[in-house]
Amino acid sequence: MERRPPNYLAASLVALANYMRRVGSLRFKQKYGLSLVEGWMVARLGIAAPMSVDELASRAGLAPSQISRVIADMSRKRLVRRRTNRDRRREAELDLTERGREIYTDIMADAPDYHRRLTAGLSRSELEALASVLPRLIQNAQAILRQEQAVSSDRERDA
Repeated sequence: MERRPPNYLAASLVALANYMRRVGSLRFKQKYGLSLVEGWMVARLGIAAPMSVDELASRAGLAPSQISRVIADMSRKRLVRRRTNRDRRREAELDLTERGREIYTDIMADAPDYHRRLTAGLSRSELEALASVLPRLIQNAQAILRQEQAVSSDRERDA
């Protein structure tokens, strides 16, 4: 019998996220020759471009430094283009190229089948409850991250 850790919810969410990452990584690599993060960036930009690197990082739950190199690689692959933000001249806006849009369209065409397979066996009420709870869990995790970052900064200053 498998022993459950005390923080079963967190452990389960981590396991789910890891499986979803592995599936996404395989799909993006096999279908488009993209890394997992590149696939995520195409999907995020397809939904809400143009956006800044900071905004894109925030929506993906990553640090801007984590995606800067990925964006440079995507620019070389001609999937993304940078433009100067008209309102904030020192900030670049990112948008998909025509090729990036084609990949986004294909990703979105596959999404309903993936969603159906991922949620197989869940009732409508379970899906609604999950959809209601996940945004709150994400907000809580973001708040915890900010708190941990503040503690880390305090420790570095005190060292």
